[in-house]
Amino acid sequence: MRYGIEKPRRVARGIAALLIVFVSVTALSCSSSRRGGASAVEPVRHGSIAPSAGEIVPALATGAEAMRLAAASYSEWLYADYDNAEKTALRVASDDGAAKSARVEAQKTLVLVFLSKGDEDAARAALEKMLDLDPTARFSPEGKYPPKVYDFFHEVKDALPEGTMDINTIAVGDFENNSVYTKKYKDYDFDLFRPALVHSIITDLSEATGLKIVDRQRTEKIIEETKLIDTGMLDPEQAVRAGKLLGAHCFVFGQYMILDKKKVRIDMRVVHTATGEIIVAKQITGEFRGKPEKFLEIEKELVMLIAGAVDQVAGKVGEKKTDYSAAADAHFAAIGKEIDSRENYAEAHFLIGRAVEHEENMNYKAALASWKDVLKMDPENEDARRRILVLTPIVAG
Repeated sequence: MRYGIEKPRRVARGIAALLIVFVSVTALSCSSSRRGGASAVEPVRHGSIAPSAGEIVPALATGAEAMRLAAASYSEWLYADYDNAEKTALRVASDDGAAKSARVEAQKTLVLVFLSKGDEDAARAALEKMLDLDPTARFSPEGKYPPKVYDFFHEVKDALPEGTMDINTIAVGDFENNSVYTKKYKDYDFDLFRPALVHSIITDLSEATGLKIVDRQRTEKIIEETKLIDTGMLDPEQAVRAGKLLGAHCFVFGQYMILDKKKVRIDMRVVHTATGEIIVAKQITGEFRGKPEKFLEIEKELVMLIAGAVDQVAGKVGEKKTDYSAAADAHFAAIGKEIDSRENYAEAHFLIGRAVEHEENMNYKAALASWKDVLKMDPENEDARRRILVLTPIVAG
């Protein structure tokens, strides 16, 4: 089974053509992110940085260098440069002196490379090494990875001894649409607000705080199996069970209501899954009107509440003090002005909702087309750029 991410030569040529249209080399620098904010996820790709045959490779001198190379190996995989991605990742993964976090990221790249090459045994071995280094490691955020990688991840992880809940891991459930206003916003159905909102919360939490987010397909499966939420009621006993299955100390869910063409109300709860205790129960009412700053205000408040809940839970379970709230605040302060200049930022989220909805339904061809629509409307959307690269070989192959 190839898990939908193999790339024959013709796909590589298609990717190259796509890059000419959508991606400039300087856009994916070390400082690029979904919104152009600071991130070390996708460095500029200036050709191979892997050692050549017979070259004596010195140990990596610093933690920063190891993480840079691990990130570069992912970038090489993203551009279908599998051989160099493998060599670069192996350089980090085989260096016992490199930081554990860098070696974990390198093993993730190796999983991607081996699956892309159709070598499932090697991918399984790399994934087992990744989980041996860090049993709580995940392929997060979801936007970086092909959807069916999660099938492989859980197939391997579920065969291993059950892990423990991790304070740095959260699960985000659904936000139900209970709107009283059912008209459209321009040509968009407000029901698209649901997947767009969940996607934005997950992406911002990951970018701002580095929290690990349980992938959505796993979250939905566990919610269904445990009947965690039944008719809007939370079962504390099932919350504990779900937390163990998800490996997450916090579970987020809620609902939203479009009250009229200008206002939206969002009710959100954050549950401490170890006890079933509701840490946050908050109602937010805000204006929308299609303005970027209004959408960002709502999104920021939700993310800040979730980050604060994780900080609170850390204290409850006697973990080392965390300050995810401060990290989230700094994140939004950094991106605020940049978002204001993107006039179609808020409207593009309806297209993001459509793209995410197609992915949830495993209609990757339609999802790819929708992500291209996002990028056309909001050219600074790095999340859309990356998602196009990830989904193109799935659709073409």
